[in-house]
Amino acid sequence: AALPWTLGLVGIATILSFFLGSGLGAIIGWRRGSKADAIGPISTLFSTVPYFWMGLIAIAVFSSMLGWFPASHAYSKGASPEWSWEFVWDVVQHGTLPALTIVVASLGGWVLGMRNMMITVLDEDYVTVAQAKGLPPRKVL
Repeated sequence: AALPWTLGLVGIATILSFFLGSGLGAIIGWRRGSKADAIGPISTLFSTVPYFWMGLIAIAVFSSMLGWFPASHAYSKGASPEWSWEFVWDVVQHGTLPALTIVVASLGGWVLGMRNMMITVLDEDYVTVAQAKGLPPRKVL
């Protein structure tokens, strides 16, 4: 019964962390040596923490202490599973904290991988030719 919830949560969080991590990594790789380069070690630090440990910390801080998110279940106990905006919003509220935890924990790998790939590609001949032809930096990126 929990498989659809798990697949939905992990699938959405993985897709979100891929796009965020790849975008951040490309920007950091493009602007290597700038202040943006400090994001890499920070995101790598978060990726070393296991998901379940980060989840427990997130529940303690954001659910118990601050009360921003629900602490458990996929939806409220009184809600009936149906395709209504109220139920969908309830599921989104319950799934936001676990999804953010997975995104934060897995973002570092995507950022670091894309940054390294971007630095490698920037040294390729076709990038040098594109810059020499006068293409704007955004097009080269």
